[in-house]
Amino acid sequence: MKLTVRRRRPKEPAALQRLYALHGGKASRSASAAPKEPKAPREPKEHPHRRRRILVAVWTSAVVAAAGLLLLLVLPTRAWLAQRSDIASAQQKLAVIENENAKL
Repeated sequence: MKLTVRRRRPKEPAALQRLYALHGGKASRSASAAPKEPKAPREPKEHPHRRRRILVAVWTSAVVAAAGLLLLLVLPTRAWLAQRSDIASAQQKLAVIENENAKL
């Protein structure tokens, strides 16, 4: 069994109630009593923030692409350069050891 709670609408001031009563109730607040003509269907408007959303999508894509390039190019290049440096120092140590061996 589910209990529902009804919320009360705030009661309108007495002055507004009298004003509505003078004009035939709350529904007829409009100035003209004539029936309105049906409006022609409007063309759908472009979303007002569509351009901004496209720009945000483009910038986000650019940032993601830059981060991808950073991960794919820069970090492996740094590792490759570090390995080259290690190889050069190992070759230098090997040359010194071979020179010592030749003396012995």
